[in-house]
Amino acid sequence: MQVGSRNVCADLGFPNPDAMLRKARIASEISANLKKAGLTQIAAARRIRVPQATFLRAMRGEFTPVAEETLKKWLARLTVMVNQVHSTRDQFKGI
Repeated sequence: MQVGSRNVCADLGFPNPDAMLRKARIASEISANLKKAGLTQIAAARRIRVPQATFLRAMRGEFTPVAEETLKKWLARLTVMVNQVHSTRDQFKGI
């Protein structure tokens, strides 16, 4: 058994491991937002107007063709949508 670093991407020998790890963390946040909002990946891609194939590949970890800034934009859009959904749900709970 060998102890790895804190970056699994570096341990596996990926090129640009720091960038890959950052992208993986952003994708993880995106997935958490999808789960929180009850959205599928396909529905999320449609709502944020991203080609489904591109979004699905990125969510599977195929980050190379997607810039880190692009992932951050997706996360920001989804975060706004999730907050709107929760705000609307909270308003209807009081009725």
